[in-house]
Amino acid sequence: MTVKSSLPHVVREQGVSDRYLYWSGASGRRYLFSRLDLEHVLSLKDAVVLCVKDGALWWVGSDEALDPADILRFAADGAIFYAHFLAGTGRSRQLVSEDLSCAESPSEQRRSGGGYCVAA
Repeated sequence: MTVKSSLPHVVREQGVSDRYLYWSGASGRRYLFSRLDLEHVLSLKDAVVLCVKDGALWWVGSDEALDPADILRFAADGAIFYAHFLAGTGRSRQLVSEDLSCAESPSEQRRSGGGYCVAA
């Protein structure tokens, strides 16, 4: 999946565009994500998490499905974390995760612990 950012011009002018990104799912829906520091990822609740490295999606899923050991491993590998906070229920977070993971080609997709690992 490639990052698809179509943030408003005013956000880019304020210099905060690297903190916020829109990611598009297979459905064509766009989801707003906020970049997080490692300490915030470790204490995250009720969000969809993206783990990104070199512009490619490594993992997507609910924060409940992301093990702290995996977070530390991904961070050590240079991954960047983003969170989507607008999916208010567990079911809606699951639907967002599935929509984003389905945007990847099936050959790259592996189901892993309630999230979707899309690259090794």
